[in-house]
Amino acid sequence: MPEELDQPATKRDLHDLGVVLIDRMQRVEREQLSLSENVAKLRNSMWLNIVVPSLTLLVSLVIHYLFH
Repeated sequence: MPEELDQPATKRDLHDLGVVLIDRMQRVEREQLSLSENVAKLRNSMWLNIVVPSLTLLVSLVIHYLFH
């Protein structure tokens, strides 16, 4: 076991660890926000790319059968 692991943690070690921990937590929060934004974009994309064309096709079929 390395010698430095046998030494008690100093205030500086704990401070550095806290800084790293806060940085990682902020990074995770940013990634979660980015993921949430991507999910929202995907839902909007699904609405525009699947639901709207399907409704358009349905309306055109109804019009076709009603007026032909």
